[in-house]
Amino acid sequence: MVAQLGLSLTLLIGAGLLAKSFYQLRRTNPGYDPANVLTARINLAGPSYGSVDRQKEFIEKLLQEVGRLPNVEAASVGPIPPGISGNIGTFRIDNQPRPPMEQAPSRALMDVSPDYFHVMGVPLLEGRLLAATDSANAPLVLVANQAFAQKFFPGSSPVGHRVSTIQPDPFDPGWAEIVGVVGDIRQTGLDQNVIPTLYLSFAQERLPTSLRRANLLIRVSHAPASMDAPLEKLAASMDRDQPVFDAKTMEQRLADSLGSRRFNAALTGAFALIAAFLASIGVYGVMSYFVTLRTSEIGIRLALGARRGQVLGLILREGVLLALIGVGLGVGGALGLSRYLAALLYGVETRDPETFVTAVLALVGAVMAACGIPGRRAAQVDPATALRHD
Repeated sequence: MVAQLGLSLTLLIGAGLLAKSFYQLRRTNPGYDPANVLTARINLAGPSYGSVDRQKEFIEKLLQEVGRLPNVEAASVGPIPPGISGNIGTFRIDNQPRPPMEQAPSRALMDVSPDYFHVMGVPLLEGRLLAATDSANAPLVLVANQAFAQKFFPGSSPVGHRVSTIQPDPFDPGWAEIVGVVGDIRQTGLDQNVIPTLYLSFAQERLPTSLRRANLLIRVSHAPASMDAPLEKLAASMDRDQPVFDAKTMEQRLADSLGSRRFNAALTGAFALIAAFLASIGVYGVMSYFVTLRTSEIGIRLALGARRGQVLGLILREGVLLALIGVGLGVGGALGLSRYLAALLYGVETRDPETFVTAVLALVGAVMAACGIPGRRAAQVDPATALRHD
């Protein structure tokens, strides 16, 4: 019985920690506004789209046509969070000593269209955003996120500085000027650190493989899910061999990214509640049997003047003793389990006192409730009947 109580408390604490971690994740600012944004993907397969110019032409036309659809406020291409972190590579800063290859700093480089930050609701912190004038023939420009600025330009502004986009090519480093700084997006997940990121206009992309897999992001005035059919019809009218697929709202993608954590918290919570329920039933059975065995003693106590409240207190004290032993075992088990839970928690300490106290009070309350029924029955025993009990 005591072991059951200890196990149920361990599960209650574990479930509480996971639930609190999930709640903290839900409260985390993703760095963008997921409301009223529809996302989809398109693969530009086939020889017709082997060149980067042909890929750009299709994407530009698609964005123009999508922008004409009813209910559409803006459309763009770019990375869909939470997902991959983009093209991770090294770079160097102009007018600074070139570090050894193994010490070169790294960043994520992402191709986006000028309206990407508007569609995502990412704030401009300094400088300017990418513009339609940042074409293939214009000088290369970049927009940096706040994490990039703080890491590589602490205490100063990165705007106006040049960094390489193709590293470690010594002949063509691809120098580009940073023209703006935007807020951070938790690109790889709400529970992941923000990666220093540079954004390049897709119109200035040089690599033919970078735009083959385009991600569409569309901000609408309302009901983004209703845009699935019009978007698919539009893409088919442009090229039936290039269908739009994996259409989801940004809110759906965000919820899906938390699915495993939601499942872990719900499953552990279900087991904890079942264990606590079974332990409470066990306590009720033990205390009922305890009352039956001590019926004669209880009758004598009542006959000698004991108050019924004192009899109830006697039963409850026995239950509290069981609960305290179970609490000791359960807390010990939870402390031992904490090192395994650490990797599953976000924004919560493995020994979070609030969770431990709440779980302990819940278990003690369940035990007290289980003892209450046999306790009240014992307090209502007729002394004459109890004295005749074998």
